Amino acid sequence: MIMKTPGKILIYFSLAVLLMWQGPRIYNLLTAKPYASAFTLYSCTVHDFVSVAPKEGRGTKLVDRQGNVYDETAQPMFYSTIVLEKGMMPDSIEGRRVTPEEINFNNAIVMRSPDDLNRKTPPVYLLMESIPDGGELQDPEEAFVTRKTGIAIYDMETNSLDEEKTAAFMEALVSKGFVFPVRLAAANPTHRKEYDAGYLMTDAEGKLFRMVQIDGKPSVDYIPSASGLDIKEIIVTELRNKSLAGFLIGKDDSFYILKEDFSLVPTAIKYDPFQQRFLLVGDMFYYTFKISDKKGEQFYALRAGSFETVDTMYREYPQDAPVPRLHFTSQNDQYVRPRFSM
Repeated sequence: MIMKTPGKILIYFSLAVLLMWQGPRIYNLLTAKPYASAFTLYSCTVHDFVSVAPKEGRGTKLVDRQGNVYDETAQPMFYSTIVLEKGMMPDSIEGRRVTPEEINFNNAIVMRSPDDLNRKTPPVYLLMESIPDGGELQDPEEAFVTRKTGIAIYDMETNSLDEEKTAAFMEALVSKGFVFPVRLAAANPTHRKEYDAGYLMTDAEGKLFRMVQIDGKPSVDYIPSASGLDIKEIIVTELRNKSLAGFLIGKDDSFYILKEDFSLVPTAIKYDPFQQRFLLVGDMFYYTFKISDKKGEQFYALRAGSFETVDTMYREYPQDAPVPRLHFTSQNDQYVRPRFSM
């Protein structure tokens, strides 16, 4: 009898943990109302936020905030293939000539999730060649490691230090005023893009630089427009039209657009990259930014080029009745551990 007691305690404890873990989830599945966030963009023809909504029966329609219904011409840049095939594309919009080439050249999509940031990673960064032989980007063959007193570049195939290239990059960075160690470094080290813009990096003093490898040699630029900005996170964009160098997020969640000429444009956008999701869909005329979290989604429409804010909209998500839940994972970190939330 005594021998069975620990086993029973373990079984009851396991059942209690399972109930706390899965019970609220099952309750929400049984009681929650279905909800899907409507895909929304700012329209260059309607000049309002236009969303995709279901039709009665089957199919979808486009509606603005007042409930007015439109066809694809309300989003001619996003649905350009359909609008062009139907012969409904205007020759010009807002005084600017519209062609298929211009549409494709200026379309832009950038996405970020807290999952991309809330993880511990070693200070190892892939280093691409921006002008490869043959003109097509290749998978990185080198990587640099950050240290307190500098960086070290390694050949990944042999795992050997490239002393000559390390010295060249160190000299290029120091000559531009870079103070080690590296504080932040952001890039998109993949060959699945049209060009490589290298790294946007901050040094120990918070100054911003861009570092690119061109024909095996370093190219470093100091970016004085970001001087005095306390940068929390950096997003490198690499848009097809090369109009932007990236986005800078301040410690207070302020959002700045860094143009390709390194001029800095402050915006009304507020974004916490460690807690919120980010989506940008841009075209020739307007950039629609969506910042979303568990409570809802905030939309900002910015004019392309000047990036002045022309409109905003907030959509609140329907909230289920709060039920305490046991979680083992979270988008806010990559650790597996028990945690409670409402």
